[in-house]
Amino acid sequence: MPWFASITSWNLIWKGDRAILMELVSALSRSTFFLLSLMALGYLSRRFGVLRGGEERVLSDFVFHISLPSLVIWGLSSMEMSERVVRVALGVSAPMVLVAVLIYLAGKAARLKKERIILLIAASISGNTGFYGIPYVRAVFPRSTGLAVLAWASTLVTFTFLVIPLFEAAKGRGDLLRRTARNPLIWSALIGLLLMVSGVEVPEFISYTLRELGNTSGPVAIFMLGAFFYGRGWPVLDLTPLLGKVLLLPLIALALGHLMGLSQLEVSVTTLMSAMPVAVALAVLSDVYDFHREEIYSLVLITSLLSPICLGAWLTALSWG
Repeated sequence: MPWFASITSWNLIWKGDRAILMELVSALSRSTFFLLSLMALGYLSRRFGVLRGGEERVLSDFVFHISLPSLVIWGLSSMEMSERVVRVALGVSAPMVLVAVLIYLAGKAARLKKERIILLIAASISGNTGFYGIPYVRAVFPRSTGLAVLAWASTLVTFTFLVIPLFEAAKGRGDLLRRTARNPLIWSALIGLLLMVSGVEVPEFISYTLRELGNTSGPVAIFMLGAFFYGRGWPVLDLTPLLGKVLLLPLIALALGHLMGLSQLEVSVTTLMSAMPVAVALAVLSDVYDFHREEIYSLVLITSLLSPICLGAWLTALSWG
């Protein structure tokens, strides 16, 4: 068995490779503590009047119009086009598209409402591949940081082009194409793709600014989640989108990765990235579009808390391959 496949084996970890185990635990604990502490700060900011009701919307507007677009442009412009880039990008993007199609067809067959189908698709295909995914994959596969960053950028772009039109369609008014074309995330993805394909190098001072602005998107969005939860009861949560996120998407990513002829390492990375908890960016969009905010916020929290168990199960399954 190749070195990179062997390292995924929990048996090897438990038998003596304590350094890998500790790095893995450290990556998860850092991410989970960071998420919970920032949410607690957001909650307390409402509790003690630092923020008043509705003011968290300013934070979501900042993330939506400034920090997330900056992150998309920086992430894509820093990539170099190659055959491997295309192959891995398809390895994480194709499962997202396929899951969206499958959920749409199943929803239509079950006569679900349009909003419910959109919620199931958005929750199932979104993933926190940056905040959780990159450090987790880097801990398990120390030589795969480049693959993790590539998978993150690919999921971010695919998420943008799939979820934005769906949320616009959920609003159900006006010209869908025109409203979608005005979205800042769509334009940032197009600009980033153009820079990547053309090979144009972004000046360092601009790249630095985009990166630093983009890095604020996660912390600000998580803080916003905590502020939103203040004074609200815990909603009843349907397990269907949870199953789509932690089971269906990574399972299809695993199958497609083998069918596409990806290496074992690439299959492992794309599968784990597909199994990441629901993206905080989805919570931002749900706030901007006023779309099932309570349920999406709860999905972000629950999948993040369950991520050590879910990712551990997928890591074990990959070690058997």
